[in-house]
Amino acid sequence: MGARYFETVASGPTPDAAFRQAVEAARHECGHGGGTGTIAEKESVIRIKPPPGERALAYARKLAYDGLHEVCDKWGPCGCIRLPNDGWLLFGFAPD
Repeated sequence: MGARYFETVASGPTPDAAFRQAVEAARHECGHGGGTGTIAEKESVIRIKPPPGERALAYARKLAYDGLHEVCDKWGPCGCIRLPNDGWLLFGFAPD
């Protein structure tokens, strides 16, 4: 079983609320069978604050592909970065 990188945007007042909304949407779309390579496989979320001047998407991809952050673990939490439009960028690797 491999891993697939995912990115999704969700809304909610908190990272946990956005995470739950995104997981439910992915499960509705991809099913509950496991191995979807989507956020549906994740069990937790961690909030990440990019350094000043760093764009959310670029920073998420940098973290994901540097191999050193816990979001690189397909069994670990997904990352969550606040977007300027009050949404949340959720990202990471999931089993596929």
